[in-house]
Amino acid sequence: MTKPLQKIWKFIDIPLSWVETIVVLGLLTAVLAISFFQIVARPFGGGWIWADELVRYMVLWLGIFGAGPATRHHKHLAIDAVQQFMPPVPRLWVRRMVDLVAAAVALIFVKAIVDYIGFVGDERSTTLGVTVGTLTWPLAVGFSWISLRFFADAILGVEFDKDHTPLPIIQEAEYKESMLDRREESPS
Repeated sequence: MTKPLQKIWKFIDIPLSWVETIVVLGLLTAVLAISFFQIVARPFGGGWIWADELVRYMVLWLGIFGAGPATRHHKHLAIDAVQQFMPPVPRLWVRRMVDLVAAAVALIFVKAIVDYIGFVGDERSTTLGVTVGTLTWPLAVGFSWISLRFFADAILGVEFDKDHTPLPIIQEAEYKESMLDRREESPS
């Protein structure tokens, strides 16, 4: 049952990942360009009055949409210290539980953002001329996408690396030697 669902998920996830990458790169480029222009124009008495506020919102959007690729590549949330010492199957179930909790937390953020948008209503940004809700919706979209990814990983199953080898454990002699080196380097 999960194989057809995994194929459908990949069919959805791959094009949206491209869109996500384009959005992240576009936001990063725009933030850098606008900020650079502001820095160059200020000494000459120029600059855009709306640029600073827009860059603040864009940095928030960039953070949320940048978390999407991290989630996709399973680099966003993990309990590596515990999982290193677990056999593959329990490690897989711990990972699924973490993904479910992360998905639920992301949905709570979506609900909070939607409530905030309802709270601010038609309040307008003084410099941008659009509603604050319009500027906040990308955060809800980003958290929704992150939540969907976490749910998909938890339900459809995260594949574990069958050749997984845990991080090497530092031997006691090696630890003591490194501590001695630190003491010798530190000024007394």
